[in-house]
Amino acid sequence: MKRLSISIIPFVLAIGPILDPYILSSFGSTEIRLMDIFVICCAGLILLKERKVKVNFALLYMTIGIFIINLMSFLMYSPNRDFLVTLKVIAVWIVYILLLSILWQTYDKQKFINYTMKIAIIASVFLIVQFICLNLGFGQIWNGRIPFLELSKYDNWSKMIDVTGVIRVHSFFQEPSYVAIYLLPVIAYCFKRGKYFYSCIMILAVLLSTSSVGVMGLMLVIAYYIVTLPKQHIPVRRKKSFMMYIIFSILLLIIIYFYSEDIREIINYSIEKVSLIFKDLKDERMGSAKIRILGNINHFYKYPLWYKFFGVGINQYPSYLGGVIPYSSTVVTFILNYGIIGLIVLVSYFFINLKKLSGYNKIFCLIFVMYCSVDLFWFHWYFFYTLTWMNSFEHKKEKNNIEEIKLT
Repeated sequence: MKRLSISIIPFVLAIGPILDPYILSSFGSTEIRLMDIFVICCAGLILLKERKVKVNFALLYMTIGIFIINLMSFLMYSPNRDFLVTLKVIAVWIVYILLLSILWQTYDKQKFINYTMKIAIIASVFLIVQFICLNLGFGQIWNGRIPFLELSKYDNWSKMIDVTGVIRVHSFFQEPSYVAIYLLPVIAYCFKRGKYFYSCIMILAVLLSTSSVGVMGLMLVIAYYIVTLPKQHIPVRRKKSFMMYIIFSILLLIIIYFYSEDIREIINYSIEKVSLIFKDLKDERMGSAKIRILGNINHFYKYPLWYKFFGVGINQYPSYLGGVIPYSSTVVTFILNYGIIGLIVLVSYFFINLKKLSGYNKIFCLIFVMYCSVDLFWFHWYFFYTLTWMNSFEHKKEKNNIEEIKLT
């Protein structure tokens, strides 16, 4: 059991985002995902030994709060809604909260970080190789999808060259944004530990992926590290080393920019994507960035007053609005599904997690908030992956964030 806690559980938590889209079998609309089996088996073995569950109460109470909000929402009748969907989703959420709580109560934090570091470095190097091969005309390079595993019908695997002809490599992940979501906490950790060489490799991978989430995340991580650098109790030598890496990287980037046309296109494309985000938000048209961040928020103003406060229910807004595409960020989805009260619950959850962290470690919560603002990853494996990073750097004195349930 001790070996399970030390080695297997941290690895499962680290590899989860990569294996999440794969399934073992399916029965109609029901699928058995590979990660479901891993998590259930690990949690079951831990329960046999520990016979208690230390539940993350902040996550559990927030979920219960969402359920209460849904009950309030359904007090006002409206067609095209199904309360059974709410019950199913809440049940799945609670089960996963319990399962992940079991894993979090025993996992070796340093082992998780070590495994994640190795996966991130391998994934970054492979992404760079993909980019080089495609630029040299070797189009048969492996796209990162595991060939002997079946992909869920609810997931897809992005092409490495998009419809516009732009190379968008994504290593072992489904799409470029998932590369960035996985790597950003690792980059933040590398900064914390002074592992600037590894961070440069991963930063290059994020830039080559051309993910707008990645570019915004890099700006956040680097800016936060620089701002907090004077307050961090780290050797002056490491601070100087960081500044040298920054200067060297900028000079190298400038040289490559003017020397390589391919790199110049990538940099211009990334800059253009970030600038388009602000342009899309100002324009009336629904550009890709505006859809990603604001999504269907314009429909919120059509809600009756009751629904503005309590929303229309879990996973209900697409059907309530007449079949709109359910593509919005986590924040916007919260507003549409759970109303203003739901948004207050979400913001409260942000602050609870922020309070658990101190100093530079707050960056892991800020990354989590950024993900919620630009992507829909609520209760996906990337959600639990990011929470695991936050759990790994909580105050040691933080005892009131769990509730122990003993099994008899």
